[in-house]
Amino acid sequence: MRISNVTHNFSAAVVRFHASLMAHEREGARITMPYFLAAPWIVLETDATAKILEKNARMLARYLPIEILPLPPGLAGRYERRVIWHENASGDPALMWLIAMLRSASAQEACAGSARRPEG
Repeated sequence: MRISNVTHNFSAAVVRFHASLMAHEREGARITMPYFLAAPWIVLETDATAKILEKNARMLARYLPIEILPLPPGLAGRYERRVIWHENASGDPALMWLIAMLRSASAQEACAGSARRPEG
């Protein structure tokens, strides 16, 4: 089983499986799921490769027979973040505070990321 650097969200992971990730001549079929923990069970039963956060891949590698590989050039990049909640919680002040904090952290990360990119 191969798990590469990962795609992950704040409250739910988005895991993309690339059947030809390591060959990278062409991008294979993709499955996007809301939780990264589904990745090992799909990958163990197929020839797919999962793209997930490295820290999650390392945690999974402690318990499963997986190999962690670097992403091929061009496949690394930004990842999506999603916060998912039930509509009944939309007026919850604690939830609104959390969302504001996540937006702020995301904006700060985006600014820091653009400051690190070389011009050209």
